Amino acid sequence: INQPFSKSIFRIALLAVFLISYSCSKEAVEDPAEVLSAVNASANKKTNPKERPWKIASAGTFAFDPSSVNLCDPLLPLKIVGSGEASHIGRYAVELTWCTGGPGNQGFDAITGVITSANGDTIDFESVPGSFTANSVDYIVTGGSGRFDGAGGEFTLFATEPTMFTNGPGEPPSGTYANAGEGYIVY
Repeated sequence: INQPFSKSIFRIALLAVFLISYSCSKEAVEDPAEVLSAVNASANKKTNPKERPWKIASAGTFAFDPSSVNLCDPLLPLKIVGSGEASHIGRYAVELTWCTGGPGNQGFDAITGVITSANGDTIDFESVPGSFTANSVDYIVTGGSGRFDGAGGEFTLFATEPTMFTNGPGEPPSGTYANAGEGYIVY
């Protein structure tokens, strides 16, 4: 064997041993699943939910909802349907059931609703008891689906353009609304 050739082989072998010994670390070998979850953004989002500022606005209509009479008994059930735009969601549709004692009975009001994003993910929310004022309501996020599965948070909506239609004596109210607000969402 040629001496310059054996020196080259020896150097290559020495370099290979050096690279192999320093390329492996104890952390990477101990738990390969941990390394995979560290680079998987979806896994991090589910295991490390964080509080995110949330701005939200919507507009739509409300009217008497006979299908919710049993749910709201003895209160008046109103169905609210609208659409809007919010941070972390973009454009969305919203549907709520408002069980109300009517004007002057704000301590008896309760709202539950679902926001549906354009891709079908949902956010469930409900009003905070006793938070109704003449132009605002506080809400808590109670869950959702898709990327909002297990979501939480709080937000306040302020009425910006409510219009109430009187439908005649003894008839329930209907109208249009617009609101905007902010808070935070955790997902």
